[in-house]
Amino acid sequence: MALEVFDYRTDQRNVLITPAIRARFEYLAPGTVGVRHNHDVGTEIWLVLQGRIEFEVEDERAVLEPGKLIFARPGQKHSVRVLGDEPVIQYLSVTPHIRPIANFYRDGVEVHSGYRRLAEERDAGPSMAVPEWIDRHLAEVSALEGAVAEAVQEHETLEEDLRAAHSDKDGEKAKEVLDALWPKIRSLSHQYFKMVESWNGLTGQITEVDHV
Repeated sequence: MALEVFDYRTDQRNVLITPAIRARFEYLAPGTVGVRHNHDVGTEIWLVLQGRIEFEVEDERAVLEPGKLIFARPGQKHSVRVLGDEPVIQYLSVTPHIRPIANFYRDGVEVHSGYRRLAEERDAGPSMAVPEWIDRHLAEVSALEGAVAEAVQEHETLEEDLRAAHSDKDGEKAKEVLDALWPKIRSLSHQYFKMVESWNGLTGQITEVDHV
């Protein structure tokens, strides 16, 4: 696969969508006022590349110009307002990318949860009917449960060694224990994101395409 390079002046779209992160360049016309929303589990980061924009995060406001960055933590309601006559172009990412992608609010009342697919995801992922997606998601959840059980067992086995190494200030021994635990943590992490991928695929198939 060829290495892809993106240009913020021309690629105003989602350039990367994975369970771990959704990233894009975003173009906002003068006068744009964004709908207030939040993300249940995702942290959103914005880096302004062009123009001036006001961010509101949990009733606090900040004006950003090119080169400045701001973020909103999970659950924090936020919105934007473009200032002046120049369009805004910014880089944004949401990590992790788990549906619903956002909860939208009007007058303080939640009006929509974004389970729907993004436009760039029309052709993403395997082509399966909804019952097949349900089966796959249940299988990934079951596999995650097994990975968690294995990780718990490994931690219980090595708990005393880890506590002893810490008590003795034995850094070399502590690293040995951590190295022994890491394969289970790595497997658990990979399985978690496989479960998220199946969840995103399932919800994307059930609902219609969204252009958020």
